[in-house]
Amino acid sequence: MKRIYTLALLLVLLFSFVICEDTFESEAFDTEEVPEGPSFSPEQVINGDKFEFQSNTHRLLEILVRSLYSNREIFLREVVSNAADALERARFLSVENREMLEVEPEFEIRIKADPEAKTIVIEDTGVGMSREGLKDNLGTIAHSGTQAFMDNFAENGDLSAIGQFGVGFYSVFLVADLVDVHSKNMDDEQYVWQSTAEDEFTIARDESDDITRGSRIVLHLKDDAHEFLDADRLFDLANHYSEFIQFPIKVWTSREVEVEVEAEEVEVEEETEEAEEKKPETVTETEWYWKRVNPQPAIWTRDPKTVEEEEYLRFYRSFGGSDEGSYLGKTHFKVEGEYEFSSLLYVPDEHASNLIDEFEKSKIRLYVKKVLISDTEALLPKWLNFLRGVVDSDDLPLNVNREMIQGRVIKSITRKLTSKSLNMFSKMAKKEEEKFDRFLEKFGKFLKIGMIEDAKSRTKISKLLRFHSSNSEEKTSLADYIERMAPNQDSIYYVTSESVEMAERLPYVEGLVTRGFEVLYLLDPLDEAALQNLRTFDDVEIISAASESASFTSSGDSEFVKFVEELLPVSKVEFSENLVSSPSALSHADTSPSANMERLIKQQRQLDPNFQETFDTRRILLLNPNHPIVKGFEKRYNGADIEIEEEKESLTDIAHLLYDSAMLASGYDIEDHQSLAQRINTVLSLSLNVEDETVDVDSIKENIKAEQEAALNEMESEDADEDDLDLDEFDIDEIEEEEEVNPHADDL
Repeated sequence: MKRIYTLALLLVLLFSFVICEDTFESEAFDTEEVPEGPSFSPEQVINGDKFEFQSNTHRLLEILVRSLYSNREIFLREVVSNAADALERARFLSVENREMLEVEPEFEIRIKADPEAKTIVIEDTGVGMSREGLKDNLGTIAHSGTQAFMDNFAENGDLSAIGQFGVGFYSVFLVADLVDVHSKNMDDEQYVWQSTAEDEFTIARDESDDITRGSRIVLHLKDDAHEFLDADRLFDLANHYSEFIQFPIKVWTSREVEVEVEAEEVEVEEETEEAEEKKPETVTETEWYWKRVNPQPAIWTRDPKTVEEEEYLRFYRSFGGSDEGSYLGKTHFKVEGEYEFSSLLYVPDEHASNLIDEFEKSKIRLYVKKVLISDTEALLPKWLNFLRGVVDSDDLPLNVNREMIQGRVIKSITRKLTSKSLNMFSKMAKKEEEKFDRFLEKFGKFLKIGMIEDAKSRTKISKLLRFHSSNSEEKTSLADYIERMAPNQDSIYYVTSESVEMAERLPYVEGLVTRGFEVLYLLDPLDEAALQNLRTFDDVEIISAASESASFTSSGDSEFVKFVEELLPVSKVEFSENLVSSPSALSHADTSPSANMERLIKQQRQLDPNFQETFDTRRILLLNPNHPIVKGFEKRYNGADIEIEEEKESLTDIAHLLYDSAMLASGYDIEDHQSLAQRINTVLSLSLNVEDETVDVDSIKENIKAEQEAALNEMESEDADEDDLDLDEFDIDEIEEEEEVNPHADDL
């Protein structure tokens, strides 16, 4: 039944393809003008047997050129990869056929651009192709290939197998409109294959017979692809995509060299013994040579036991782009299972220059058979993006363009890389404490983000974090905290603050420390969010010392407590045994954010106007029943008549001052600064035994206005005095004589 269903689905797909093809043809010939194809000179076109492409190749080539590849520069990657495969086959066959080595002992790839001819030549000394090989391999799209894929689909019904049948060679038509493939196989003569990506191709006997073994691909570039005629550009592309191909890749390039020239002989009448030898004259000349692209070996493919530390360091520096950089740790491993791959990951020993870029951009390169497929693929969760390294596999199922991996494969690789990375961090924490401290200093924020975002890795990450503590001068882990817990302690307590000194003075820390309970000091804004997402560690609950659950409260049902509750914007007022030297503190409900979280949410709202996070702001005022201020306040309340307005106002001011001081001491932001200032002024007036009278603002305004009018009248009087001049002091005749002498005096 499954077989019938698969065949039926195959027929539907084929029928759909025919309909799409007819639609494409009708649309193509409905245009007003059909563009002419490329024209070539007679010497560029070969004469030989002509064949039609199979499997609707012309249509498929158009699809490839127009939409399959996201970047046309990958043509070089595809051709070099095919050449490497041919070299690997030749090396394998040469083990039994020694004649192959006698004919051509070298296994290499050469790339040369000819700006005058507008061509690029890629040559290899691989196994080469016979006449039939050229016809079969290049005459059918992805021979081994289209038909094999359809056969596999009919048998297994698995579309994911498309990645096993590459069509990379045809990417050359992204940059070329005429392609020649000269090839020599040990079992045949030398032949040349030629095509313009139209409906046919030509195969002819290659009379040049200049290939000992292998293939030479000549790309006649399109007018808009002449950028690839630059030798440096070709070298950079080959280095980027094929840096770790095991066979030598060489590019024909130039360099400036100093060449000695013979100096002209000059007759000298007398030669002195002290005459100095003249330095030889030199001129700068351009020298062309074959420059190797890939001298750096792919050390990740080797057994870690055979790789020296110097090799790891040299590879890291070449990979990271720094000649002096170093790393804090590394992990080199091979994974076997459904998908096999090798990997080498480094922890850099340098701060992230830009935290956002470091978080968003992946620095892991993905290789398939040592050929770079992607350096942007998200193989790690974002919180591990500070790592650098490589992942290489021989059997990853890629899409047909070899640029995208299927999603389920990515998830499998990500899980394994994450696990290996966490193991590397744990090993560093146990055996290299100094390096681990530097690691946390540089990348601790990333781990905390991982605690927030990665639920599956949260427990493992929590074992790596370190915090300041009330019981330890050095930072402590959660595991060490639990070992030091008091016998009657059942929770892990923490507070948030900007410094250890400020945390030690927080009011609700006093009672916990007095009881012998250790308190963690969270100084990083991310710390609290990380622990809130963790919730428990080794089945021990993690709670804020400022939360309702951490408060040891006594009875709070008195009339005094109810009176204070009615006056203040709090959910309730309680007498708390957590307070020792402080008269009051502000706590929050278990479901409400702490002062630190409230501050972060407000900052987020300022940065992002669309941020609509709402939260429960239930606050609890804790009063210290043993503090003189609280005792005096309660005593004053008990002896006061709150029906009298003046007494009620006085009690209200005291309650608000206790609330405001609790907010400040507990790290909350004061919202009504003016009211606080006014209450402080009232207290100052009472302390100084002066009357707190209301200032007559209108009277002040009238005085200021009178002063301004007096100043204005004085200015007008001074101006009048300056205008009242004595004209008798001036000699009019003298002035007229000066004007006759200097008629332009007025102008001057």
